[in-house]
Amino acid sequence: MACHPASGRLRSHLQVALRPPRDVPIDVHIKALVGYADSEQFHIFELTKQLPRFCMYTLVAPSTSRPQLDSYVTFHITERVQRICIWINQNFLLEEEVQVDTEETKELHVGFNCLRDKGKLYMDFESDGQVKISTPDIRLAGDLIQSLAIYLNLTDLQSTANFPDAEQKLRDEMAYASEVGEMRSRLAAETAERAQLITALLPAAQDASNHDLKEMLNRYKEVIMLNEELLTGCHIRRSAQEQAVSQLKSLHTILQQAARLRVGKYSKAVVAASRKAVKDNNIDALIKVLQVGDS
Repeated sequence: MACHPASGRLRSHLQVALRPPRDVPIDVHIKALVGYADSEQFHIFELTKQLPRFCMYTLVAPSTSRPQLDSYVTFHITERVQRICIWINQNFLLEEEVQVDTEETKELHVGFNCLRDKGKLYMDFESDGQVKISTPDIRLAGDLIQSLAIYLNLTDLQSTANFPDAEQKLRDEMAYASEVGEMRSRLAAETAERAQLITALLPAAQDASNHDLKEMLNRYKEVIMLNEELLTGCHIRRSAQEQAVSQLKSLHTILQQAARLRVGKYSKAVVAASRKAVKDNNIDALIKVLQVGDS
């Protein structure tokens, strides 16, 4: 990205908007060319700055009223709240660092606004170790859990999730996949039937060519019509196949996000249970996998 203000807007400060599309750490390499008006040579100042993983979230004032979110994930950890503050300060870009009031403080409640879509994020760390991450974005919840697990060196972590939008999407994707499967079976049967008719009509047309040209032409017309229907059916089957692949990719993304809500053996259990539920076409088992981690 190159930025140069108009001559009439030159100032000693230059502001450039950066919008990372995903929540990953980003290295920003800056080269600033500085000189006086009409200069032909410039001083070049180079600087590398790393933006933390969750730099697109701004802290909400504690006094701000909190809306009730029905999408959340809960889990249990045994860690001092002071270390949680350090993790937040390292992974979020904050004007002021998050700190606890006293050393005896055992709870932490923080809220953020997403600068991309104005989405809400709330994290509640209770004194008994219970943690609740409230956000409508299941991908963000998984990224936060994975980041926290790496920082705290957690090898295994189980969680309970409630994401109504993701659950509804799972139901829609599975229902559509079932419809596509039935349609493909029906089209395959129709294709086989038309192919058999063509196989029977061709010898009949050849026999008719010896004694009845009109009959021969009628037979060949039927063959041409059936062949066109076969080609149409092939195009429909190809389109259905492409849609099925797209739906399966979307389904895989949701299940992958569900696995990222857990760590270690619990994440692997989600993968295994998801495969079994998809194979059995069991939507209720899939929803349970998303919610509690296994079926």
